Amino acid sequence: MILELALKTGGVLVLAAVLARLCYRASAAVRHLIWLSALAGLLIMPVAGRLASWDLRVLPADGVSVDRVVGGAGSGPASRESEPCCSLTKPSAVQPNWSPEDLLRRVWLLGVLVCLARMGAGLWRVRRLAVDSVELEPPVRRSLAAKPRTAIAFGIWKPVVLLPSESIDWSASRRQMVVLHELAHLRRHDFVSNLIAELACAIYWFNPLVWLGARAMRAEAESAADDSVLGNGIRASDYASELLRMAAEIGKLPGRPALSGASSMIQNRIESRLERILSSSARRRGLTLLPTLGLCIGMLAFTAIVAGARLAAQESASQTSAAPTLSGQGSADRKGGVG
Repeated sequence: MILELALKTGGVLVLAAVLARLCYRASAAVRHLIWLSALAGLLIMPVAGRLASWDLRVLPADGVSVDRVVGGAGSGPASRESEPCCSLTKPSAVQPNWSPEDLLRRVWLLGVLVCLARMGAGLWRVRRLAVDSVELEPPVRRSLAAKPRTAIAFGIWKPVVLLPSESIDWSASRRQMVVLHELAHLRRHDFVSNLIAELACAIYWFNPLVWLGARAMRAEAESAADDSVLGNGIRASDYASELLRMAAEIGKLPGRPALSGASSMIQNRIESRLERILSSSARRRGLTLLPTLGLCIGMLAFTAIVAGARLAAQESASQTSAAPTLSGQGSADRKGGVG
């Protein structure tokens, strides 16, 4: 089961990587949507697989053979009395409690619980940061605690842009750039996108491609927020210089705890962001309705096809194996009629 899920999720993410590569001239918002659709599709893959199994299960159950069902349908009452339609088989031996498959399932479940616990702890930290803050101008707040060291954006119904306590010493230009960047995350609902990515990583923690896909999605979200800042009249050179100075300041600080769903302006690797910010040929337009719907529907449809691929192959194989049995039964009937 785990190997099958790894192959299926890998196929969906490889397609997303190819599409993102083909759209390298498009805006960062388009590439972010590609990765988001792929990760959201992974969440519905188990459900899609189960629905496909119900739709494609048209063969008899394993306990009844095909030739016995066909033979029972064409025989008379005497044959039905002498030959039961379902053969009684000896119950199979009880499987050991720690079979390899059961062990893999327990390991997978343990990994899911660990990831969900880490995610819950991150959400609790985000909530605590919002409590230990003072409101400046809705939805902007300033932290009263030593953390976070950089601005973050989070929340669904009551979104918050939380500035670090050091922001009281920031210049007006830096504060404007940071607030514009974080407000772009709130308008794009990146908090929800990050939670979807973290749920996908929790369920498919054993697949490194899922973690890489979530990382690529977050990187595109930061670039899309950068495009929004530049669209508000901020000069690219000024914004890149300020971003570089902030990254140097944050790099001197100790590691930060994980904050689930929160979008942070400063990432560990900003070289590609700086290059894109200073590029004059980069497209910075947002999303429109039709491309958004097309990408989402297409990716979800591909995920559903991948989820039911194994079941369709099993059905085809079962029908192929049943064909010789039916032909053999027909030959036997013809021989009996001749005799």
